[in-house]
Parts: sequence; structure tokens; C-alpha cells
Amino acid sequence: MDLDRIAAYAGELGGLYLGASAYEEGLALPSPTGEDLPPDEILAMFRGYYESLPADRFPNVHATLDELFSGGPDERFELGLDVIIRGLASYIQR
Repeated sequence: MDLDRIAAYAGELGGLYLGASAYEEGLALPSPTGEDLPPDEILAMFRGYYESLPADRFPNVHATLDELFSGGPDERFELGLDVIIRGLASYIQR
């Protein structure tokens, strides 16, 4: 892949990531029941759903349940940014 193209698109990728993260953080956590519930109860409902999936058909979901529901918005944002930066850096190292 052409490095000039990667460099040109990297700015757009960064802007999209920042915009999407800011937008998502501004949204309320949707309640599966439609009721106005505290975020910790909503997350417990989502986790319960994932736990109810058959482990033999969804082994990766069961193996990563703790990680799926860990970390706050800042930690998740920083990890995503790290993944993007390392991905872009991989083109330079070729």
C-alpha cells in the first residue's frame, strides 16, 4: 500500500474515531426494557444475556465476558486509539 495514501487517510480515520467516540459518550445507555434504569443495572442485563448464550456455540463470548464488561470509556478510548496508531505504524515498519 502506498504510504502517501495511508498518511492522507490517517487524518480522516483519526477524526472519525474521535467524532464517533464523542458521539457515543454523549448518548444514554439504552435500556433493553425501555425503562429508565441506572447504567449498572443495564450492563448487568446485557451481561446476563451474553451469559445465557450456549457456551458450545459461543465459546469466545464466554471466554471474554469479563473483558467485554470491563474498563470505562477512557480506558476503552485509549485502547482503540492505541490499536489505530499501532496499525498505522505497521505500514511504516514494512
